[in-house]
Amino acid sequence: MTSLNINLYLFLENLLFFLIATLFIVVVNWGWKNTKPYTLPLPFPGWYKIWFGSVILLGVVPPLVVILLWGVWWGDRTVLTVLGWYLYRIRVANHL
Repeated sequence: MTSLNINLYLFLENLLFFLIATLFIVVVNWGWKNTKPYTLPLPFPGWYKIWFGSVILLGVVPPLVVILLWGVWWGDRTVLTVLGWYLYRIRVANHL
């Protein structure tokens, strides 16, 4: 493949994605045009605490363990740099 063919392929691929995503948004917007707003039931049901806790636990703890193992135990400085920048941005965002 030449450079022109690769660029044309990437352009067409991105254009196709853009058209499909835009069409999806238009169709969903049209379908939801006349719907009533949804309010969450308060107080939350008992199963919600279990579901939310498991999502937080499984979505935070395993990636954090892997990042710490990879960065600290195996000494990958790139992982520690990204983790440090991420934690710094969280700290800054919480002070705004």
